[in-house]
Amino acid sequence: MGRGSRPPAPVLLPLPPREAQRNRVHLDITPFDDRRATREELAAERDRLIALGATEEKTLLGNWGPYEEFVIMMRDPEGNEFCLQ
Repeated sequence: MGRGSRPPAPVLLPLPPREAQRNRVHLDITPFDDRRATREELAAERDRLIALGATEEKTLLGNWGPYEEFVIMMRDPEGNEFCLQ
């Protein structure tokens, strides 16, 4: 981490009762801690993660309040779901 960087801060939310094939832990990963990544930066990070064994599930595009939400839904090599945003 660079000077002035913060360590990752997990956010824990309760889940409804277990559903079939649903992860109990879901990570949302952001490449930067001080700003939102551009689509180009997310694409580059997606490609890096795929080279490490992750797979892309789908791309989600919509609005989150006043902000455009662009999320790449992925799975790690063991099948655990996470989102790159």
